[in-house]
This record gives sequence, structure tokens and C-alpha cells, in this order.
Amino acid sequence: MYGALGPRSIVDGRANILVNQGFLYEKLKDSKQAEKAYVAALDQYSNILQHRLAFMSADEKSRYWNDIRIGYAFFNNFTVANYQESPELLSHMYRYRLATKSMVLNSTLKVRRRIMQSGDLELITAFRTWKANKEYLNKLYSLPTGDLLSGSINLDSLENATERMEKSLSERSEDFAAQFENELPGWQDIQAKLLPNEAAVEVIRAPHYGQNKDKFDIAYIALIVRPGLKQPRVVVMENGRNMDEEFIDEYFYHIFNKLEDPHSYEVFWEPIQEALGSAERVYLSTDGMYNLMNVNTLMNPNTGTHVIDALDIHLVSNTADVLELKKPRNTTHLGPPEAHLFGYPNYYLDLTKNLETYQTENKELLAKTATTREFTREFLLLADLPGTKVEVEAIDNILQKHDWAVHTLLEDE
Repeated sequence: MYGALGPRSIVDGRANILVNQGFLYEKLKDSKQAEKAYVAALDQYSNILQHRLAFMSADEKSRYWNDIRIGYAFFNNFTVANYQESPELLSHMYRYRLATKSMVLNSTLKVRRRIMQSGDLELITAFRTWKANKEYLNKLYSLPTGDLLSGSINLDSLENATERMEKSLSERSEDFAAQFENELPGWQDIQAKLLPNEAAVEVIRAPHYGQNKDKFDIAYIALIVRPGLKQPRVVVMENGRNMDEEFIDEYFYHIFNKLEDPHSYEVFWEPIQEALGSAERVYLSTDGMYNLMNVNTLMNPNTGTHVIDALDIHLVSNTADVLELKKPRNTTHLGPPEAHLFGYPNYYLDLTKNLETYQTENKELLAKTATTREFTREFLLLADLPGTKVEVEAIDNILQKHDWAVHTLLEDE
């Protein structure tokens, strides 16, 4: 069960109790009450992640996540077992996934930078005051209620004052409003931005009891969003422990030895591919072993083609990134998009005078490194890579055709 977690705000304490209630109802096979308790608990957690996370230190973030992660684990396991009877669970799972990924990836740095660069001294002062208040409130949240009372600290009054500052800042800064006032996105927000040939996929590595209720295991869950769906489509791969161990080892064995891999596609991608339907472009957010592999390299043994041949995959840290990627660019002020390309480096720039001698004396060594790209202990030589020049020039040509401003650096540049 979910035990006492030490000093924490009342909101956290109630959420922890609700997680325990959900777990209890689940064991009593009362799925409706379990769902109600889990959702109430994780809604509170997600609200805290959105509004307090940016003002926690790295250590506080780590401790907070360690405190609450078991609640999300219980809920994910419950969802896998009950989504067919209650499809709305998939919507909640997707929303909580976006919230917890945001915990790691989001920050106030972008907002702070834009406000500081605005030149509006009144806005800058208001932002600094608000930030100091939020940091002070975050410290108070970690104190026991008795300490707050003995110190005559009126938490409600401080919260109300800070909320008034937030409203004022939101009225004066669109960046601030977008970061701190908007609700966390749901899968429907992402779906609304997808074209008919697109899909968004969230991969989640989750604890799972599977078919054997007495054995704790790992499952990989893919939540798939396509235009026209009433709920996210779900793919559950229950052999997660094998995927984490023997199957990923087999994948890397074939990659490192440049061998055809007849099995990894079936394990890691085929179930997802079947659920993608006619999608041609996929926004993919990964987890677990999917973070270590390149799904584009997986070969369909039935066709002999790779994933990259069939799909245009865009890796994203979080499928909520689709909302940002789909925003129209204000090209009036920004100008054309820019790209900086680097390739075909001159590894011997500091050895120009001796280069001919090195190449002549170590012809055999260079022939070897030309295929393996290895360093050598004896001479620390690197072979030229003329293929990279061809690749960079091809990319340069493609981008310029699409009106990009391209800066290409080759060889001595």
C-alpha cells in the first residue's frame, strides 16, 4: 500500500489517501470506485506538477517524483486491466502521461528570457516578485501544518496574492499566459492538429501483472491518436521484461554486426504498425528500451523493407510538442528558417605540412579505418569520409529549394 510520505501539503496528503483507496477498491473488484479514486488523486498530482514544479530545486523534483510515481504506476496497471470496460481510462492515461513528461522537460526559462528581453521594467519587476513568491510558497508547502500555525503563516492569503499576480502577468505577457494559465493539453487537442495521414504515438513503459496475477511484470503500452478516433487506440505488449532484456540485446547484436534482423520488427514495431492504419507520418514519443533503439532500422521480414521506407517518423519528447510544431510561423519578423550543416571535416588541419607523409606511410591503416571509422592507438589517424560531403551537399540543395537559409561548412571551414 501507499504509505505515509512525510511532510507535504494537504492536497498531497489527500491525493495519497485517494491512491490507497483506489488500490483497495481495485482489490475488492469495485472498478468504478477504484477509477474514481485514482482519477481524483492523479488530477491533484498533475495540478501540482503544472503549477509548482518549475519552482522546485532538482532535489525537490526528484523527491517529489519518487513520492508520487507509484500512484501513476497503480493507475497504469489498473487501466490496462480495465480500459475495455471503461474506455475513458485511456484519455486519462494519455493526459497523465503528458503531465509527467512535462515534469522533466518543461521549465520557466523560455518565459523568463522573453520577459527579461522585453525591456518593460514594470513587467520584469512583477515577474521577479511573482517568482520569489512562488518559490517561498513551495517551501511552505513542505512544512507540517503545525509549523504553519505556530508561525502564524496564512497560506491561503499568500496563495491568493500570488494568483492575483499571475492574472496580472497573464494579461501583460502572452508567453506567461501560455505557460502558466493554460490547462494541460489532452489527446483531443493533439488530434485536432493532425492531418488525415498523421498519427501521434505515446509509448509508456509500465508495471503490469499481466495474465499471471501473482507475478509482477513490465508492459509496454502504445497510445495512438489518429483523426476520427473517439478514444486513443491502445496497444499492450505484455512481454516487457523480455523486451528489456533478451530482445533488446538481440537487436543490438544484429546492429553491431551489420546482420539482417528477422525478429525485432515483430517484437517492437509490428503491433504498433497494425494500429497505425494508413498513417504515413508519425509523431513518436518513446520510453524504456524504445529510447535506446532507432525504430527506423527495424526490418519487416515479410517485405524486406525497413520502417523508414514506410513511415516518416518524427521523434518528439512529448506528443504535446505537436501543438507547438503545428503553430503557424510568423515569417514577417523571423525571416526564412535557418540550417547549419557540417561535414567532411579536415581531421588533420593542424598537421597540414605532414599530411602527405602520414597518408603515405599509413596507407594500409587508412584503408582499414575507411570502413570501420576507428581510431588507432599508434597514429591516432582518422580516415576521410567523402560520403559525408555528398550527404551534406544533398541536404543543402533540398533545403535551399524550400527557401531555407543554409550555412554549410566543409573541410577546412
